[in-house]
Amino acid sequence: MKSKLLLFLGLLLASIQAWAQDYDYTEDNVNYCIDGKTATAFVCGSPDATGAITIPDKITVSAVDYPVTKIGEEAFYENGDITSVVMGDNITTIETDAFAYCDNLTEVTMSSGVTSIEADAFFWCPAITDVYMKSINAADLTWEEADCDDFKSDGSTIIHVNDRTAWLNKFATVVNGKFDDGVTSVTPFSWEWDETTKTLTIKGAETMPNYEDGDERPWVAYLDDVEKVVIEDGVLSIGNMAFSGMENLTAVTIPSSVRYIGTRAFSGCRTLTTLDVPTSVKVVKDFAFERCGFTSFNITFNVDYLDIFCSCDELTTITIGKDVSIFINSSCPNLTTINVEAGNTTFKIDDGVLYSADKKTLVAYPNGKTDKSFTVPDAVTTIQDYAFQNCNNLKTVTIGSGVTHIGYDAFYQCEGMTDVNIDADPSKLTWDEGGCDDFKRDGSTIGHVADASAWTELAGKVNLSFQDGSTVVAKTNWVDDEYWATYYNGAKNMKADANTTVYKAAISGDVLTLTEIADKVINQGEGVILKSTTASYQLTVSATASTSDYSGNSLEGADVTTSPDNSTYNYYVLGDGDGTGIGFYSWNSNLAPHKAFIKIPVSAAREFYIFNETTGISEMSDVRNKMSDVFYDLQGRRVAQPKKGVYISNGKKMVIK
Repeated sequence: MKSKLLLFLGLLLASIQAWAQDYDYTEDNVNYCIDGKTATAFVCGSPDATGAITIPDKITVSAVDYPVTKIGEEAFYENGDITSVVMGDNITTIETDAFAYCDNLTEVTMSSGVTSIEADAFFWCPAITDVYMKSINAADLTWEEADCDDFKSDGSTIIHVNDRTAWLNKFATVVNGKFDDGVTSVTPFSWEWDETTKTLTIKGAETMPNYEDGDERPWVAYLDDVEKVVIEDGVLSIGNMAFSGMENLTAVTIPSSVRYIGTRAFSGCRTLTTLDVPTSVKVVKDFAFERCGFTSFNITFNVDYLDIFCSCDELTTITIGKDVSIFINSSCPNLTTINVEAGNTTFKIDDGVLYSADKKTLVAYPNGKTDKSFTVPDAVTTIQDYAFQNCNNLKTVTIGSGVTHIGYDAFYQCEGMTDVNIDADPSKLTWDEGGCDDFKRDGSTIGHVADASAWTELAGKVNLSFQDGSTVVAKTNWVDDEYWATYYNGAKNMKADANTTVYKAAISGDVLTLTEIADKVINQGEGVILKSTTASYQLTVSATASTSDYSGNSLEGADVTTSPDNSTYNYYVLGDGDGTGIGFYSWNSNLAPHKAFIKIPVSAAREFYIFNETTGISEMSDVRNKMSDVFYDLQGRRVAQPKKGVYISNGKKMVIK
């Protein structure tokens, strides 16, 4: 999943430094450095080397012989002047990027002693036609080129070996070239088109070329006509973009000789609804099946590249085979079910979510699950890269206290997620979200934490607004220089500042009565009303619960944004009713986090509750002389001609005698 462009930029400075290092010996413009600890030499930065290069078995410096055992990291990096290399017999290691971007290098001969070739040693060497490795046994060699992008991009480099079968078995999915032992007869790659059956047939006993541009494919003229692809036995790979954009493709035959499926090989094949991939396939690259029409897929290969099933909108079910040990989540909007085949010892399913067998890693949450909330179990220590990407149905996630690592883009573009409760310890948590594109793009997803100040370091890296609920700011709910607000915290006890009065509230019939909490401590799980002479309220964590009696409290709340169940209850939130008076008014939208509300069965519904701190009736008055005012009954209905009874007018409860 490594970006070569980023790799190039990241190594540019390092390469300049490598070329500038001191060296101990130069021969034919090739520089050598001596390792004093091992008394050996290695090829170091050699930007001035040209033409045909021969690496000697040893160099002699001050009458001391030093065997040359390796070609160092970036030794010939971006050297466009060397044309061939023959390595001395003592070379055992070719390090990372040793020959990367050597545009005119055409031929390489390795020594029999080579046992290690590191990643990208020959990256982007488009001219290499032949690599001679006949004296090397495949069993003795470690080759880290997992991205299969060394040598010629189309895979046409000939790698001369001593036993083609042994090399194919070990390196067919690793090394980008054609293995040739000079003995085994190899049928060259070819293809044919049958207009009658609309069938494209791929033949040969070689790797299929990789196509960086779809127009390079020799069958591009038949792209819209192909309905069936038959890959004959012997073909070793399916190249990059090989069949992408075949919108009428419905059937593909893949033989057991195929070991590799390239990037975007079947991208955009929307009518391809089924595909049997043989167990011989070990590598499937990025976006291989993006936008295909699968409804279900049995995975027999490791999914260790990005978004293999990206935007497969019809895909609802995948089954992970018993031998699969790596899986990375794809953005499949309707994927609801992940199954794990019996006998798989790497993964397990719990409530539809994919975990590692020991349940310490959350691997993948299906994008299409309809649940609105999810809690990561405390036993989980790692949330894997891309685990929740594009899970837009989720509104709330709780990250358990055991989590110590959250992977790259774990919550990529979870646009529906409004709240994340984080119980993890920030001092122990690493979060790989460097692109700040998790959760809502506008940064409005709230990260609820115990202490927001402890999350300062992550605040600039993670696309969350960290809040701990310790400060409450009143909005427009104020009367006579008194500011009103509500508060709720389900996780901890909080204490209000000296300027703030705390109330519980009890409903009895039509009356909402407020009772002061004398010690100003808001018990966890209790909703309260706050009153202050200033527009902000400072709350701090209290180690102890309130000694006041919270029984009969009718106020509820939530720590996260909550959708009201309006089919069963009427919900009421604090407001001033546009002049009707401070009280609780009927509310149909989402309920804000850390705010209190009242919930009344629909059968007892009314429009609002005007409250009073002591008696529940703000004023008892003879209002016969105030008939020009607007009156409401206790159900909030406007009354044109009030008679005897209790009414609400100008924010006060009044009685007409």
